[in-house]
This record gives sequence, structure tokens and C-alpha cells, in this order.
Amino acid sequence: MAITFETKDCIALTEQDYDAMAYLCAQGPNPRCRELLESEGDNWVLVAMGFEGDTLRGFSFFTLDRIGGTPGIVVGLSLVACFSKRKTVMRGLMIEQFKRALISFPEEDVIVGTRVDDISAYDIFWQLHDIIPRPHYAANGEDRAWGRRLAKRFGVDNSAYDAREFKVTGGGEPSPVWCYNAADNSDTRKTGGVGCKMTRAELKRLFKKIDANQGDSLIVHGWVRKEDLTKFPS
Repeated sequence: MAITFETKDCIALTEQDYDAMAYLCAQGPNPRCRELLESEGDNWVLVAMGFEGDTLRGFSFFTLDRIGGTPGIVVGLSLVACFSKRKTVMRGLMIEQFKRALISFPEEDVIVGTRVDDISAYDIFWQLHDIIPRPHYAANGEDRAWGRRLAKRFGVDNSAYDAREFKVTGGGEPSPVWCYNAADNSDTRKTGGVGCKMTRAELKRLFKKIDANQGDSLIVHGWVRKEDLTKFPS
């Protein structure tokens, strides 16, 4: 059965929508994220949803925003079911966001920022350039400044954010991260974005200090270029 996608305003989400998301969370890689659903609906403007027939297979809360004048896609809680078409759903949710960005920010490069607590989530950056943080790259002052801007946008307290490691220290509560479990978790498999592919083994050092059970996460960002956005017309 084909996978279909739609994006709707968060204020238009129904009780049935939230029930479907909660069920998906309970069956997914991070069951505790269902505790965040209602607050995420209040925190974000839009939600992309992927369906197989009438069955919800993935969702992603996000907002199109200008951060210091720079256009951005700021992504909140997102989750894809662990099933055979998970990659299709994951990419489709991101493409929904790219389509909205093309409408809102034509002729501009767009920064994409989100929070992750697992290596597999780096798969969502397949269309992005200059992903930060990444192995074998020393982040500069501007990179760290973007991390701080995004941390502020996510409502992270300064005391909980390490700008050098792009790490958010959790307090034992679930965090609104991108929940994705790749089908292939081998160390040799490459992931990441355009011009900055990396193996899962290389990424492991970024996650050494991340305790997902405690709510730790990394704030990761990259850029989708204007010429790439035009690949995804609405």
C-alpha cells in the first residue's frame, strides 16, 4: 500500500490524531515520548504526517521561522514506526517540511535544526549540507552560535546546554527528539548529509555522553540549499 503525506496546522489536530500518535509512540523506539504530545502540539505551528492507508506511520512537529533573520525549519518531536517502509516515511516527512520552506523562503538557503539522542537520527539529514556536530570536524564560533540560538528556540535552559559539545543534559524526563530506528544498524553503514557522509562507527563518539534514558540529546543543524529545495515543489 502506498505511503501518503499531509501537513496540517497543530491547532487543527483532533483527539483521534493525538490517539494515533500516542499509539505510534507506544510501539516505537521511545515509548515515553507519548507524554510530550499535547505540549508539542502547543509548542509548534505545523505537523507533517505519513500514512499507510488509514494507519499513521510517522509524524513530525515543526515550525518555519526566522532566527536572527535567517530562514529556518525548527523541528520538534518526530517519530517513524519501525516497519519495512520506515525510510520512505522518514524522508517523506522531511520533504513535507522542505515543500513548506520553499513556499515561505523562496530563493534562500534554510537552516534545519532538531534534537537527536540516537545515531540513526542522522539519517534524516540526507539532504542537508554542513551538518553540525559531526566527526572529524572542529566546530567554529559561528557553528556554536547557531547551537545556542537553537537551544534558546527549543527552550533549553543555559545551564543545561554545553555549547562546545552541542549537548543538552536532561533531567530524567523524556525529550522531544527525532525518534528513528534505521533498519541497518551496522557500524560500517554510512549516514549523514550531502558532502559529509560518515559511518555509524564514527558517529559513536558524539553519543558517548548521551544518556537517552535521562533525556540527554544533541542539538544538530544543517543547511538545505535553495537549489535543493526546488526539487520538492508543492
